Amino acid sequence: MREFVFDLVYEETAGPLQQLLTDPTGVSSRGVGGSIDAEEFWRLERFEGPADALSELTNAGQRELLAVEQITPAGCEGAVHREVLKRTDSECELYYHLRDIGNCESVPTLAVEYIGPDVLFELERSQNRETWTVMMDTDDGVGLFYDALQVSLQEGIRFEFDHIGQASNRRTGLFARKNLPPEQREALVEAVGRGYYEKPRQITLEELSTELDCPRSTLSYRLRSAESRLAKSFATTDQSREFKSFPQTADQRGGT
Repeated sequence: MREFVFDLVYEETAGPLQQLLTDPTGVSSRGVGGSIDAEEFWRLERFEGPADALSELTNAGQRELLAVEQITPAGCEGAVHREVLKRTDSECELYYHLRDIGNCESVPTLAVEYIGPDVLFELERSQNRETWTVMMDTDDGVGLFYDALQVSLQEGIRFEFDHIGQASNRRTGLFARKNLPPEQREALVEAVGRGYYEKPRQITLEELSTELDCPRSTLSYRLRSAESRLAKSFATTDQSREFKSFPQTADQRGGT
């Protein structure tokens, strides 16, 4: 397992997460995520900060949430499903399901395009800096991904390379949790493609089970298992400890 670690620094403004908030003072986040296909992604992100800022975040509209994803001048298009998994006065944990992403580029979309769909991301946001760790089986495509990042970044975002190397055992464990059994992955992809997760839904579970020639109870179990595996496995006590050992920003490492 290999990892590619780099920072994106917003030179003249706060980062996109902070720009979404009226008062971003003290707001930071750590997250993990992965891809379902080239235009569909999931992420679990834990935010820390003042209660008012967290309320703004949990109530933000789809357009504002998509704006946080983009690294190019063009505005992102797509759909975002957001679920609050945990909320206190100083912390909230959100699960995102992003689909039909288009008209822009982001770190995940470029990684999937040049490295492939079997990647996992770690992300840390703080003030004007994002630290990304992209985990993959091999280094194949990393050079093209690196070049694409350089070309795609809009003016005012600086790329800072950290390293490419062997992933730690902890990260290898996180990567393993991303993988779904084939039957669960197939059920999830088919459900998304046929509009099961649309609001309002374009197809019922019973209709979907008929189209897929799969018993309704079996299909329901596979979907619930896939959703749980992708999201809630990262919200366990062990994973909470792992969040605290995510890559630190340059500021936290003593940089400028």
